[in-house]
Amino acid sequence: MLDTPRIEWDRCDLFYHGAGIEVKSSAYVQSWYQERPSKIQFDIAKKLRWDSTTNTYVPDDPCRCADCYVFCLFTGEEERHEDVLDTSLWKFYVLATDVIEEQFGEQKSVALSRIEEVCEAVSYGDLKHMVDSVFGVE
Repeated sequence: MLDTPRIEWDRCDLFYHGAGIEVKSSAYVQSWYQERPSKIQFDIAKKLRWDSTTNTYVPDDPCRCADCYVFCLFTGEEERHEDVLDTSLWKFYVLATDVIEEQFGEQKSVALSRIEEVCEAVSYGDLKHMVDSVFGVE
């Protein structure tokens, strides 16, 4: 748990042990009608950094400003009948930004199949351990 509220439009979604984490989520089913399940892709585009203290973009090159990305996949496949709060229906993929830079370069998005080529999914129960591992936290 965080001891302070999240700052909207900060350079990443949350900070943990001083490192930034970007969280991306996707699902096969959506709340609207679909003819088929969604193809799973995640946005990894470089962005201008936002400075929440001045409410302005930092005038430098776009970057992936977080130190780590957590890709969250809701695996439920039955429209409107799945409980998104059921953590057993989620998979998590944790990648250091250095790995994203090395593996995906200038790509703006990445398919789940490519993420699965470079890391294994973990359960909600193992998520903290995996993030700690990426950051070298004991």
